[in-house]
Amino acid sequence: VPLNLVNLPGIRLEKMDLDYKLSKFDLVLHATESNGGLDMTFEYSSELFKQDSIVRMAEHLEMLLSAIVDFPEFRLSELPLLTESEACELNEWNMTSEVISSNQCLHELFEVQVEKQPESTAVVCGNIKLSYAELNQSAICLAKELKKRGINPEIRVALCVERSVDSLIGILAILKAGGVYVPLDPSHPTKRISELFVACKASLLLTQEQLLVRFTKHISEILCIEHSELEDIEAMDDELPVVVHPSNAAYIIFTSGSTGKPKGVVITHNNAVTSTLSRFSYYPESPEGFLLLSPFAFDSSVAGIFWTLCGGGKLCIPSDGDHQDPERLVELVGHESLSHLLCSPSFYNLLLDHTKQDQLTSLQTVIVAGEICLPTLAEKHFSHLSAVRLYNEYGPTEATVWSSVYEIHFVNVSLQLSIPIGRPIDNIQLYILDDYLNQTPIGVSGEVYIGGAG
Repeated sequence: VPLNLVNLPGIRLEKMDLDYKLSKFDLVLHATESNGGLDMTFEYSSELFKQDSIVRMAEHLEMLLSAIVDFPEFRLSELPLLTESEACELNEWNMTSEVISSNQCLHELFEVQVEKQPESTAVVCGNIKLSYAELNQSAICLAKELKKRGINPEIRVALCVERSVDSLIGILAILKAGGVYVPLDPSHPTKRISELFVACKASLLLTQEQLLVRFTKHISEILCIEHSELEDIEAMDDELPVVVHPSNAAYIIFTSGSTGKPKGVVITHNNAVTSTLSRFSYYPESPEGFLLLSPFAFDSSVAGIFWTLCGGGKLCIPSDGDHQDPERLVELVGHESLSHLLCSPSFYNLLLDHTKQDQLTSLQTVIVAGEICLPTLAEKHFSHLSAVRLYNEYGPTEATVWSSVYEIHFVNVSLQLSIPIGRPIDNIQLYILDDYLNQTPIGVSGEVYIGGAG
């Protein structure tokens, strides 16, 4: 409309030149020759790209063009994109603080709590409840029998027991004897258990009487864990003449075998102690009561067991049958006043579906791990338990249970497309590398490489 045809009271119209145009495509790079070089201009849809992203893209292009000149014999895929400022930023992310370790072994962290609070409840499973002193004494009795059978540092002991207090006694006894515990899932076929027993070169199978009939034809060296078999063992003093070094193996966990044959991952005491101490360093509260949902053959069980018992808390082991019953588990949390739980996102989603408004009020911290955590789960969590902290952990078995963690906040969770796996924990470094082991720039995909004490 011509300006002279517009007449509005109190308003003067003037012509203004605007340097504004619509992008024809989502992303375009214009390149023109200029003074013996190239002038380049990005044109982009502001609905799809932020200015910072385009600036970063331009810097990566500049790095690539410079590298082409410096290394003409390289393939494009081999050339680095990372700028110096990005490299500094990524290095800062990996500057994790150190956990101070006193060269203790895993079971020795537990023994510190036995001295501090011998009468406090250590473990509950069904109607069975043991104090720290009782659990420690039972483990010592069994450890002495294991020593008689030749269990020493680096000697593997397969542990195949149902979910029970016995499983915990077995783990601690093997460690106290200096051995390496190898948890095997009793729900697996006998043939698979026998194969894993041979694969880990175990010298002994520690099991329960009700499972004994399954193994007598396949395994020669077997010891039942029941207290009735151990009553005649003298335990007048609590000293075990065992010297275990932090570099000795503590346990072996077999991978699922989903990508081929199951592989046994050897974890040292130093690995496991560092991982455990990192939990005390990162999380604001130690577990007063922990709901152990993970099978003992999964490495996530290590997190629950030793984070709890090395901090003086109560470990609650749901009995077989109850451990997959959401309604029973929700009741158990309230009955035992449990403060922490760790499980897969899918199972936690199921728990929330069976939770009423006045339940799970004792919880302080929920941790999900092992699968991708979706924003919809975080929304459901905060709608049910707005005051309970929610964390997403990541880490493969080969890196000792966990390598990174992310606290999920209620603010803007509905706007997130995905939940991150967070920053590296103490003494761990995470790198995203391309096929040629170059660090990828921020926002560029690659593979996760994990380094550090784990």
